[in-house]
Amino acid sequence: MTRYIKTAVILFLICAVCTALCAVVNEVTAPVIAQSVEADRVSALSDVSAGYGIGEQVDVGDGSVNYYVPLLDGDAAAGYIVELQTSGYGGAMTVIASYKTDGTLMEAKLMANSETPGLGKKAEDSSYMDKFRGLGGSEPLPASKSDLSAEDNAAVSGASVTFNGIASALINGSNFVKELGGIKVTETPAAEPEAPSVPDDVIAALSGGLSAGEKEEVGEGIVTALWPLSGPDGAEGYLLQLDTEGFAGPMTVAAAYSADGAVTAAKLLANSETPGYGKAAEEDSYMAMFAGLGSDEAIPSSLEELGEEERAAVSGASVTFGSISAALIEGSEYVKGLGGAV
Repeated sequence: MTRYIKTAVILFLICAVCTALCAVVNEVTAPVIAQSVEADRVSALSDVSAGYGIGEQVDVGDGSVNYYVPLLDGDAAAGYIVELQTSGYGGAMTVIASYKTDGTLMEAKLMANSETPGLGKKAEDSSYMDKFRGLGGSEPLPASKSDLSAEDNAAVSGASVTFNGIASALINGSNFVKELGGIKVTETPAAEPEAPSVPDDVIAALSGGLSAGEKEEVGEGIVTALWPLSGPDGAEGYLLQLDTEGFAGPMTVAAAYSADGAVTAAKLLANSETPGYGKAAEEDSYMAMFAGLGSDEAIPSSLEELGEEERAAVSGASVTFGSISAALIEGSEYVKGLGGAV
């Protein structure tokens, strides 16, 4: 028994010493590794900048886009650098890419990855990105190997998962930049126009057969007006006018709620969102993803909370989605505070 105890103590001491040594090594090497990673990132930004000035980083963190950096030509954005997150054969991959304001890819570089040497690792070579450069604007980026020439198809043979991950990331980046557009970096904000009221036909459509009472001015946060909704048995809910900020400026959302704060219907009204991207939120099918949410089940506040099909539907318009989602959540909380009494 004594021998067993002695052996156990010795093993414990060995483990304790090893743990302490690992902690010391980590303490010493972690800052050095972090500095090296940051130096590689800064170098990559310069490599893909195409000679333009590099602006200030704007964090996004929507799951596929980590951040973007304006490429400056005077005081205007000539393009954008975007850090993209995707998955390859060996796991997570990071890609840094630069685009013109119309979404055309200028340069791209594969950064952190665990791809297979001799196969997926070839994507680290600058020549690998030749098959993507100049595409994404008037001509689409290749989404699969079948979109490639015979020569390029052969070049990615044996590493199709890596190719698909990079292609998907670059397409997401192109769509994201198209929504950003050619916004001036240092422009003076224009005076906000007075928010329009909700048209009568929209009130009738969203009320779901209930009677809408007189409009009441509110002016609390983004909730600017409400209409009580009543059925034969009394109070049934509210229709709110929500005035918020989208990607391209002010936008108005009309939303009907049951008395417990659940969204029953919603519609995007006045807005200046990008055609083909943020403008898609004007479709009734877009707002269907929020219907019934806000009471027992929460309204999604980020892309990660959406299903795969819904996430694909808002791809390239994450700012518009985030603004609408936040507005509907604030409206739901406001209705809950009213307590259902009309």
